Amino acid sequence: HALVAEDDGLEIIGRIADIVKDYLKPGGWVMIEAADHQAVKIADMLHSNGFLNVESILDLSGKRRVTVGKANNEVN
Repeated sequence: HALVAEDDGLEIIGRIADIVKDYLKPGGWVMIEAADHQAVKIADMLHSNGFLNVESILDLSGKRRVTVGKANNEVN
């Protein structure tokens, strides 16, 4: 679906960013693999959804391949 999704495939990733913390254990991490040119937009999506420690991990060719973030859903 991501290959044919609206907004250069980011529509699906946006939906994932909106709901994924509901499925993570408190403080759990999400890792999203995508094209290098999408990393900044994905990081923005994660930040907008309250994720912490958002960063991109480079692949062996130096391209931003995986964007990660820690859910801000700690139990008090």
